[in-house]
Amino acid sequence: MNRPRVKEFEEDDKEKRDNAEAAFREWLKRKAAEPKTPRASPSREAISKHLKDEARQRVMNQWHNNKRFASKVEAYVNGTTSPQKTEGNQTL
Repeated sequence: MNRPRVKEFEEDDKEKRDNAEAAFREWLKRKAAEPKTPRASPSREAISKHLKDEARQRVMNQWHNNKRFASKVEAYVNGTTSPQKTEGNQTL
């Protein structure tokens, strides 16, 4: 009873698969037709800027971690359960 319906689905699946394979073959043809260009690498200026930014961030992270650690040690030494809030603008 349900056999003709299954056959419809099989035909539909076969049609979808054929369409997908045809689209993939077309994509491969377009990809093969594109000119082969070397991959772009960053310029010396871009590398230099990246390294400077990375060094700056590393210093900021060390400063921030040292500041947090110092406040925890101070709280431990003073016997308070929570660190004291420092004066001034504080980031993060």
